[in-house]
Amino acid sequence: MNIIFRVDASDSIGSGHVMRCLTLAERLHSLGNTIAFLMRALPGNMIDLVTKKGFEVLALPNHNRIPDDESMIDIAQCTGRFPWFASAPDWIIVDHYQLDHRWHADIRPFTHKLMVIDDLANRPLDCDLLLNQNLIPNLEALYRLLTPKICHCLLGPKYTLLRPEFKLTRLKHHVRTGSIQHIFIFMGATDPYNLTLEAINCIAEFKLVSLRVDVVVGKMVSNKQEIETRCNQLGFNYLTNVKNMANLMSESDLSIGSGGITTWERFCLGLPSIVSIIADNQREVVSHLTDMNLIFYCDVQTYKYSLSSTLENLMRSPGLLIENSHRVSQIIDGDGTHRVIAAMEALSIHGEKNEF
Repeated sequence: MNIIFRVDASDSIGSGHVMRCLTLAERLHSLGNTIAFLMRALPGNMIDLVTKKGFEVLALPNHNRIPDDESMIDIAQCTGRFPWFASAPDWIIVDHYQLDHRWHADIRPFTHKLMVIDDLANRPLDCDLLLNQNLIPNLEALYRLLTPKICHCLLGPKYTLLRPEFKLTRLKHHVRTGSIQHIFIFMGATDPYNLTLEAINCIAEFKLVSLRVDVVVGKMVSNKQEIETRCNQLGFNYLTNVKNMANLMSESDLSIGSGGITTWERFCLGLPSIVSIIADNQREVVSHLTDMNLIFYCDVQTYKYSLSSTLENLMRSPGLLIENSHRVSQIIDGDGTHRVIAAMEALSIHGEKNEF
């Protein structure tokens, strides 16, 4: 199949959309499919990363946003960069909050099938296949009102797009005892509230001699130097451009992070997590996971106090961590990407709704 991804990354929207699309693209490419990306050249666009992965990027001009009344301009820019395909692509996969049913309808004449990756369920969509991998109540009912009858919906963590190493690492079955000897800190590609440094300083106040702390800092974090200096002072491990994320998570007893796509990586590995909301699109998911007692929530407005009290409670409650590790590991098995591709292939061949 010939497949085009329409996705953006930037300093403001982060890297999550591109990273999950890359996960799907790499698996599709390994199966013999031809892949290209349409990406806008925004600050922090991650185009270099996509090209380093071996994919052609058809760059679009830099705009801060896509105005509602300029959908046709974006369509013209996209189709004007359609590459080396002798015919329409088999799939266009769209992972973009600013593009709705109007854009989808305009792009349909240029593709056989259209897939949308979404998290918000807040706008009409016109697609053949919809993916929302989040654990949110009533998703099916919400999308019934937002998608056409022909649309097949892949809903929930069963379809989470995770890199293969998470499934492989999961199979090693690291058993957690509830004792906190190793903490993993990662806020994602950006850290707009400077929570990494706050977390480091909070942990330092506990003065735990035998504690190992791995601090992973994203590419777009603005105060990397300050974080590195503080880690060196405390004897914490400062890490960037990490290639073994799954192993680091698996070896850890507790994670401190944000509510982005890393949430599902932690779940796959049964890693208990202290989580904060650093972007609006994380709010509903984090709220629901908190209500289900699947994560330990810390408000950024009271972060120092909230994190300190949460850490103190968890250090006194090994049974709570053991139970949480077991519960979250049951939610995601690491096979979501396989299920999504199976759905794409079935719709390409049969054009029918099946169970995947």
